[in-house]
Amino acid sequence: MSIERDTDLGERRVYEGPEADVTLVKLALEREGIRTAVHSTYTVRTRLRGAVYVVEASDLERARSVVAGYVNGKPADAAPSRSWRCGNCGESIEGQFEACWHCGTPKPG
Repeated sequence: MSIERDTDLGERRVYEGPEADVTLVKLALEREGIRTAVHSTYTVRTRLRGAVYVVEASDLERARSVVAGYVNGKPADAAPSRSWRCGNCGESIEGQFEACWHCGTPKPG
């Protein structure tokens, strides 16, 4: 995703922190239908860090609410997805994935 060039990125940044948390925040926002962009950087101690930005300005307040819930340890409203088994290759796949990591077969509907 890209954000318009004339936009001040600082205005659209909703989270900055360790890369693992950046990934979880991005997933939480996307689960809510909020498109995001991520920028990753290395710190001096070579720990990977990054920032999450909202693509659409109209999603900014809702995104901040989702991030505040994440930061404060609020459980996600959506129930976690169950794991599933690929019908093509038999691989066990974690529920949040929409396709088999091994063969690319889409998750059954």
